Amino acid sequence: MTDATLAAEEVPETSPNRYIEKVSLATGEVLDVTIEPRQLLVSHHRDYHLVDIQARRFMSRAVASGSEPEKVRRRMKEVRRMGHRASEFVAKATGQDPTKVSKALFGLKHREYFFRYKKPPLTAEEVERRLGILRRRAREQMARATVDGRPQLSVLLT
Repeated sequence: MTDATLAAEEVPETSPNRYIEKVSLATGEVLDVTIEPRQLLVSHHRDYHLVDIQARRFMSRAVASGSEPEKVRRRMKEVRRMGHRASEFVAKATGQDPTKVSKALFGLKHREYFFRYKKPPLTAEEVERRLGILRRRAREQMARATVDGRPQLSVLLT
């Protein structure tokens, strides 16, 4: 059993940590923290600023029109950097906090992490092998519960 499989078994079944990982933007390393379900909600990260909504709409349309998603992401990162620079300029001119200015003007926030799906710890062949075993066991159990070709099952209602 691998460390990843062992770690996955120790995590509660309903935990997002079973399938999502939090990654540092600065180092690219996976952060070993508990992920709360509410952290994955869009409303937890976005305040629905008009500029933010339009930027995401633009990204979606650019990808849908055939642009490479990675190229669109890089372009939007450049636009975000320009927005942060413009916010810093306005903040210096007005004597305000650049973070507050960038959030108020453009809906920009500094995040130090991102979420991504974990890579499955099993190969496709291993998954198929395990599914085959489970299917065979289910057929065997169903055969034991069948008499004269009819399932002898009881449904308990509570």
